[in-house]
Amino acid sequence: ESGAVATNGTQQVGWATDPYGADDHAMLWSGMHDSQVDLNPSRFSLSFANAIDGQSQVGVGETLSTAHALLWHGSAASAIDLNPKDYVYSYATGVSGNKQVGFGTKSDYSYHALIWSGKASKFVDLQNALPSSLTQSYAASIDAAGNVGGYATEADGTPHAIVWQPVK
Repeated sequence: ESGAVATNGTQQVGWATDPYGADDHAMLWSGMHDSQVDLNPSRFSLSFANAIDGQSQVGVGETLSTAHALLWHGSAASAIDLNPKDYVYSYATGVSGNKQVGFGTKSDYSYHALIWSGKASKFVDLQNALPSSLTQSYAASIDAAGNVGGYATEADGTPHAIVWQPVK
């Protein structure tokens, strides 16, 4: 099985399983089924690619105990673990240029929208830009101008669409 979830116009990303329908691996294709590149880094048992731009792919790598946001540049060997220190889990959901977005889970299991600049140590917690009434947040996409789309929720789960804009 396989599924493509995003494209940059010439390449596609998603996932594929082994012949038995197990062991999901992030995949990169260039328009044909036989052009696949397995992006799964060896330290992760599963992976999924969620977004692509002209040069980069983002997604998540999973083990039995954790999930970490990943950034790739066309190969498994290029994988960069974006999981920030002090975050239990993280997921990358969008990429544009040298910026990646997604969300991470803190030790109290609260979700925080995150934006990275290519390294685990170079991130901003976008939750800090929101009013205290919004207790959890998720970044889903980023455009070429740096606008981040996502949502945040109140303590009771009421969702709100959010756009974070870069400070100029």
